[in-house]
Order: sequence, then structure tokens, then C-alpha cells
Amino acid sequence: MKAIEEKGYGPTTGIFSTRYMLLYLSEHGRRDVAEKIVLHKGFPGWLHMLERGATTLWETWKESDNIFSNCHPMFGSVDEWILRFGR
Repeated sequence: MKAIEEKGYGPTTGIFSTRYMLLYLSEHGRRDVAEKIVLHKGFPGWLHMLERGATTLWETWKESDNIFSNCHPMFGSVDEWILRFGR
């Protein structure tokens, strides 16, 4: 938990472990921490994408006009968490 707090609740996991991290935290009494990660506004984060006009999940945390897909399920694990644990 200390490492998560030290990073300001910004997601620092890779694409495969993000899903499991959010589910684990929520299923083991730390939904509050998972929610802070999901709602983190800075970079990196899902709200970082939305605040820059994204209507789909990007292929990478960083926005790019000529390299990366702007319709990619790479960070889609947050969708499952929202459906299962979101308010």
C-alpha cells in the first residue's frame, strides 16, 4: 500500500496486472484504494485520457496523433472494475 500511496495513486502496473490489482484490492477490503487509482487525474491515468478528449482507451498512456491506436482495449481492465465495483 505504501508504494501505491507514494506514487500518488497513479497506476504503475502493466496491462496484464492492472486488472488483477484492481480486483484484488476491491475483493480484499481496499476498494477505496482501487477507486483512487481509477480516478487518478494525473499522468498516467484513465482520467488523463478523458481530460484530453479521449472517447476510447488509447494504446498507451501517452497521446499521439501518428503512432498509437486511439481505440484499443489495452487498458480495458478498468471497464470490468467499474461494472463490478463502481458506484
